[in-house]
Amino acid sequence: MITKAIHLLQSARQNGVQIFVNKGDLQVKFSKGKGIDPKLLEEIKNNKELLTDFLNNKDYRSKKVEAYELELLQINRNGDKEFPLSFSQERLWFIDQLGGSLQYHIPAVLRLKGLLNVEALTFALQSIVNRHEILRTTIRNEDGTGLQQIKGKDHWHLHIAEGSDYAEHAEALNGYIKELIYKPFNLSSDYMMRASLIKVHTEEHVLVLTMHHIASDGWSASILVKELVEYYKSFAE
Repeated sequence: MITKAIHLLQSARQNGVQIFVNKGDLQVKFSKGKGIDPKLLEEIKNNKELLTDFLNNKDYRSKKVEAYELELLQINRNGDKEFPLSFSQERLWFIDQLGGSLQYHIPAVLRLKGLLNVEALTFALQSIVNRHEILRTTIRNEDGTGLQQIKGKDHWHLHIAEGSDYAEHAEALNGYIKELIYKPFNLSSDYMMRASLIKVHTEEHVLVLTMHHIASDGWSASILVKELVEYYKSFAE
């Protein structure tokens, strides 16, 4: 029964239809210009009690729902396709739409000492973005509904900045790093991970990685750094 409710909610999202409970009553919202498929509306009516119970159950609306969604939403990845947001993503997307989401930036700042193979670093970061679709996924606003679209591989870029002026000015360097971290993401067009390499000296660099929480979490930052090291080594070897 849970699976049926999730399938129905996903189908509604894909058709631009929002289903929610307001003061105990199941309600449906959709774009006036698009309307609603009569078959979908009939199915919602026939499963009104099931959907109401499901949406009122906090356990199912959180982590359990995310697990079911991952299992059920087997999709053919294609740059032309768009996919609905998860419940957690939808919440963060609404926050961003209302007033920005700087507080949901996840940074990782690495000081790299010694001779750096910039080509290997670029390869490592590009490989990570290629591997994790969510890092190259944008969110489009379709009549008030957020839809995910996956960018193609091999188009992400590492930003390289000259930072020799910061060699003797740690405070200024820290200020620049903060600027990079808190530069707003445009969720409709930006990659969900960006990276800037600051060349402080021939053998000293600072790598600033910033991810948006809509695509990642705090645990993922350490995983990303481990992958970065492995890809870098594999290129160098």
